Amino acid sequence: MLSQTPEAFFERKRIDPQVFKNISLTVQSPLTDHSACAFEHFYSKPYLNHDKTGSIARFYHGIAHANRVASYISVFANLYKKHGSKDASAVTDDDLKLIQIAALFHDSCRENDDKDLWDNDSGILLYLYLKAIGVDENKAILLAEAIANKDVEYDKDHPDQKQYALKVDASGKMSWEETNAAPKNIYQRLIHDADCIDIIRARDHFDATYLDFYKEVAKNNSIALDEMAQLITEVRSVIERQGDSKQINHPDIKEKYECAKGLARSIATWQHNDQYKILSTLYNNGGLLPESTLKSLRLIDDTPYDPSKGLEINNLRRAMREGKLFSRGLVVVSGVSAKKVTLNDGTRLEESLASIDIRKAKRRLGVPTSSSKNDKENKNGNLHRSISMLSHGSATFPDVGLLILAKPEHNQRQ
Repeated sequence: MLSQTPEAFFERKRIDPQVFKNISLTVQSPLTDHSACAFEHFYSKPYLNHDKTGSIARFYHGIAHANRVASYISVFANLYKKHGSKDASAVTDDDLKLIQIAALFHDSCRENDDKDLWDNDSGILLYLYLKAIGVDENKAILLAEAIANKDVEYDKDHPDQKQYALKVDASGKMSWEETNAAPKNIYQRLIHDADCIDIIRARDHFDATYLDFYKEVAKNNSIALDEMAQLITEVRSVIERQGDSKQINHPDIKEKYECAKGLARSIATWQHNDQYKILSTLYNNGGLLPESTLKSLRLIDDTPYDPSKGLEINNLRRAMREGKLFSRGLVVVSGVSAKKVTLNDGTRLEESLASIDIRKAKRRLGVPTSSSKNDKENKNGNLHRSISMLSHGSATFPDVGLLILAKPEHNQRQ
């Protein structure tokens, strides 16, 4: 394939060749500094032959996405390690830092938001960056190849599959050569899964079977499957909170994460937050947890919902996990109905729209309503009013409304 010098590569991608000559960072520099560098020189620039149309240069594959992917690396590394992956157990803290840096650069050379045809270019840019910050040649090549081959699906029954090997000659010229595909190494799997799970932001439905963790671990491990499912719901919630979901984009919120300080702000969304137990526990400040600690971790709260505990926050979360927590959005809660409600003593009062919804939801057979109709004792909870089941990351269209906690015997009907 094309052999090119670093200078020719920079010219082709229209990157300032002085960028890497002025970098003062090292591998030991905080990941937040590497993120700021990636944003300043790459993700803050619009794609080639594209103009910047708003405040965010790369809306779907910008630094906010790259930062989340980088922060998921330690989560997946610890999850693989928890479930006995020897490859993950062999990863060192130094390796993990390099994989996180690689994740920051995995979309750096994209030229649009459609299908990624530039993984190899992003791999070369990462290689040059790692060399600039003092990384060993062989390790830099290994990580560049992990980006280029993160989506390669090895199948022993199809030996004609190909992947790419980065070749660098004595003069510094770089080229990609096709080689026979091989099973993914842990570098590829971690980058693939961290990138894949964040595609939730661009899909109506997320297919978890694409995750290498599912194929290799969770598919045949019920505990790992539950943990993976919970992680997906937490990631969906984080994406929603950062204004980056497909259904409801909030550029004004997203701008806070599309910047040089975006990584720290992104992590602060869920770190040390009980609502994100798997993310906050397995992130571990971007590091690896001891195997003994991982083996003893109970990441899923399988305590059943207890009606006697009412609206206590953890009990509500359990209700939500069991599909018993619903919402009904109201656009104008304080709006007043044109009709007045008649009390038992004959008094007629104005009634808010929220009050009407609550009153109609509370109807029970045999209890007369304020209606003058003959069937006023034959109404039961207005079961045909639309409601939404809540889960991590789900959103209601209005900003206000009602929470409905369904009794177990009502679940099927609701």
